[in-house]
Amino acid sequence: MALSVNITPTRVAPGATVTAVVTGTPAEIGRVFVPFAGGGGWGFIDAAPATATDTSGAVWTVASRTATTVTLRATARRGSTPPPPGSVTHGPFVATWDVLDDPGGPGVRPARAGEFTNSLCVVVHPSRTTYVNARTRLVGWLRELGAGTVRTGWAWDGDHTTGGGTAGPVMRTLVDGGLKLVVPMSNAKPFSSVAAHLAFFDARLAEIRDAGWGPSLRAIEGQNEPNNRNDDFDTVIKSTQEPLYNKSKAIFPTVPVLTPALIGYKMKLDAGKIARTDSNAPITNFCNGVAAHSYFGDKRPYIPMDSWVGPQPSGSTETRYRLWYAVNHLGLNCTSPPTAGGPKIWWTETGYHNYLPGGDDDTGNGVTEAIGGRYSPIAWAAMFRAGAPLVTFYELMDETEMPPGDEQHYGLRRADGTPKPAFTALARLSALVKDTGTNALTFTPAAVQLRITGAESLVLAKSDGSYLLLLWHNTDGDRAAARVVSTGRSYRSTAWTDLSTTGVEVTTARTDMSFAINDHLTVVKLTPAT
Repeated sequence: MALSVNITPTRVAPGATVTAVVTGTPAEIGRVFVPFAGGGGWGFIDAAPATATDTSGAVWTVASRTATTVTLRATARRGSTPPPPGSVTHGPFVATWDVLDDPGGPGVRPARAGEFTNSLCVVVHPSRTTYVNARTRLVGWLRELGAGTVRTGWAWDGDHTTGGGTAGPVMRTLVDGGLKLVVPMSNAKPFSSVAAHLAFFDARLAEIRDAGWGPSLRAIEGQNEPNNRNDDFDTVIKSTQEPLYNKSKAIFPTVPVLTPALIGYKMKLDAGKIARTDSNAPITNFCNGVAAHSYFGDKRPYIPMDSWVGPQPSGSTETRYRLWYAVNHLGLNCTSPPTAGGPKIWWTETGYHNYLPGGDDDTGNGVTEAIGGRYSPIAWAAMFRAGAPLVTFYELMDETEMPPGDEQHYGLRRADGTPKPAFTALARLSALVKDTGTNALTFTPAAVQLRITGAESLVLAKSDGSYLLLLWHNTDGDRAAARVVSTGRSYRSTAWTDLSTTGVEVTTARTDMSFAINDHLTVVKLTPAT
């Protein structure tokens, strides 16, 4: 007989228990397949209490076994699958079950709205002329944007000091203004010299300590895009990540340390090269997060929730593929996919440039300022939903002193300081989502029983008991309305179908609601009525 599998229940919430009962002949039952996240192949569960992790991060355990059945159990994760088809020899079997926002059961627990706004970060280059000239306005702009964290890179020419250099005044302004800092390490010169990198680490960490900036640190990041210009980058990184981690923790023990940020279009090729340090230890023994840079080119943001399952299509340059397939190749080699509980991916660069003649292989063609204003909020929502504690837009301002091309035109504000549509849209989203409660980052969000269809969605909770739905489509153009059904309480709603418009309020309590979705991110606030 062919193997068969019965999944119960077929509709579950994340965190619920799923049971798979596999039935077959004694020979077939002796070898039950479960996909492992690490190798891309199948593994066997041969005897209780063996376990195996599937490609979504769900851990399957043998609960019981007879001669003709084996019962497996797992805790549901979005994107989880039951045991996959076995080989022809053992008989194929396929079954499916859904992880729903609302199974009519305990509901789903949203992310905190405060965590979402806390994830917004922007790159600032404190030693460059554009930022030096705008120093007194930077903090106000960042507060208007809603960004409490900046990623600061300075002394790229190898000059470690800020006290007498151009970076010092800007850095002190940011710190005095209450901003948190993500500080990357520069690529030392010559890059191939491990000793030069270690000396730079010592100088940079001492500089931060002596300036009194330790309390302002959000994270310390490894070298910036080492795989972008250096063919031998892996030899250096494998020799320097462990010392960077140990040196950083000795001075700033509670500050997260990130890996070097690999650049997106080369990430899949290069990630496996740094999976282990030169002492043959996993590189994730020496980090608290994986830094990564990837851009959407001129494409609409799109991150499939199951995109880490399977290989990257050969030769693909589409951002939809390279963005998550590539990073999770790093995950498979160095840590885990975002759903598997390993160190999280911190996006320390992403964004859109407005240089319409086009950029390089990674950054792609430019987009108009108007399109950047539509796409940027969706990028923030999609990357946060995929598990990132930090989403960093490159960068705050256009830089006229950079060589002509895309590098001059990534700013959320123009070089003269005027805001682009992307800045305005992100600032508006920050203001709508902002949670001013004193416990915004510590309260436990109540589970909400919502079923959302017709759109991608991110559900956020505020400490006052209200919910925010961020809704969008993966393709351009107006599409069918999103439907939101509550099997629990009824809600009053306010919807913004365009971040530049006034919200439309519906005071009538409803359990079945529809909201228009166009090219923009739609924001819906739900306030419990009962």
